Amino acid sequence: MKQLSLSAGLGETAVRDMLTKVASPRIDTVMAIADELGLTLTELMEGRKLVRREVPIIGTIETAETWVPADVSHLQHITIDVDISGGAMLAVKLNTNAMAPAYRAGDVLIGAKLPEPAQRLSEIIGVDCIIETVDGQRLVKFVARSPARQRVTLKSFNPTTPDLESVALAWAAPISVIIRGKPTGNN
Repeated sequence: MKQLSLSAGLGETAVRDMLTKVASPRIDTVMAIADELGLTLTELMEGRKLVRREVPIIGTIETAETWVPADVSHLQHITIDVDISGGAMLAVKLNTNAMAPAYRAGDVLIGAKLPEPAQRLSEIIGVDCIIETVDGQRLVKFVARSPARQRVTLKSFNPTTPDLESVALAWAAPISVIIRGKPTGNN
């Protein structure tokens, strides 16, 4: 603790005081320690390490809440810093305002793909997800409970689009990052 305090340019008891005293440390003290450890402030405070990852944009949403797969030969990627524990990350880009106000044209929605979502319903119920159903529909929807076992109800963002009841999912990617973009001009 003494060595970290000194190498961060602080008094020799700064780290010990921060860990043992009831009072909150000053932000400049915490920032100096994070910098010395090579961590962001978020990483230090939340106790998790972020890594830079390239996430493929697997499709676009042109109308309503359906995403269309991107041409694999021209797949675009977006680079973000994410929790190292995340699984296979993927993204879709909106080219419509059909999901406003939650999401709008230019936004990129990113999530970690969960295979076998029927076995992990607690991770997707009550969450916006990028999904593919077992019958091949590709959607972005709010996932709700269904009375049918191992199935879900897919709630629409747009009030003119009906909800889908008792749907079986091939996979789901709970949306964990939203990168707000500049609108494309398409509605």
